[in-house]
Amino acid sequence: MSEPNWSDLFRLLSGMARLFQSCSTEEELFDVADWYIPRMFEGVDGAIHLFADADAKARSFTWGESESIATPPDMESNATLVKGQPLLIAPDAPAQGGCAAGTLTVPIIAAKRPLGVLQLAATEAEALENAQGMAFITAEHMALTVDNIRIRTRLKNLAVKDALTGLFNRRFFDESMNRETREAQETGAPLSVVMFDIDHFKNLNDTKGHDAGDVALQSVGRFLGATAGENDIPCRYGGEEFFFIMKGSNYEQALEMGETIRAGIAALNITHGEIQVSPINVSVGVALYPDHGDTPDKLAKAADLCLYHAKEHGRNQVVGYETIKK
Repeated sequence: MSEPNWSDLFRLLSGMARLFQSCSTEEELFDVADWYIPRMFEGVDGAIHLFADADAKARSFTWGESESIATPPDMESNATLVKGQPLLIAPDAPAQGGCAAGTLTVPIIAAKRPLGVLQLAATEAEALENAQGMAFITAEHMALTVDNIRIRTRLKNLAVKDALTGLFNRRFFDESMNRETREAQETGAPLSVVMFDIDHFKNLNDTKGHDAGDVALQSVGRFLGATAGENDIPCRYGGEEFFFIMKGSNYEQALEMGETIRAGIAALNITHGEIQVSPINVSVGVALYPDHGDTPDKLAKAADLCLYHAKEHGRNQVVGYETIKK
């Protein structure tokens, strides 16, 4: 096997590192890596696996045909990788059927935290040995960029996310309502809001404790996060009140979502230690822009009025603005 052309490799590395600096998301990072890295390790199969954390999902991309690196390794079961050291498994026999016989796994680590791994696979030991130096440098660039992206994401989330539920907070709700009503006015696309709060929440806190109340709020937050569609914005408005901004959804679709939320929360099994917290019920109000409110404030107040109507007429129900107009 011929020696790698280091001049070409470092030119590719320099171009990749320069573009990495402009990446603001991991999607953008992978777009850059997907073009550069296979060219930097030409003739060698490979994969990059990033691990999930509180602010990012797991993601991977691979090149070549080796199945041995298609999934990330179990870091905890390998003492070498746990220590942050690379692991080289040299081929001990000729590969057959296109399956690489040797692998190089380089941890992607920042501040002693494993963010992922860079893996290479080849049928010849020399190919892996030649690739080691560039693999270490690439992993360092990946670590620095991924860490910076996740730090920025974490800081952004602290500003716009509710710490208890993980949903968007009141500040983000206000910003989103301004943005989405303006866009709906310009495009004519439908925009609906669903507002709800937990029935008898004060009684829950008083009888089962505030910790149990917090667990209930967290459970509702997880449910809303799992229920939200791509264009939905689930927010904790304050206390036990929540908003669901539904971009592109009409009145009937918002009513359906309101019922999905009501029934789904009623079905949750919520416990706190030995305390049975559930069942909990919610009252729901639904309003449509601009029919029921032609400004962010009026739209929110329309949904709130529907919520109040639901409370006054038995709770645990969905009320739309068209109902209270009659």
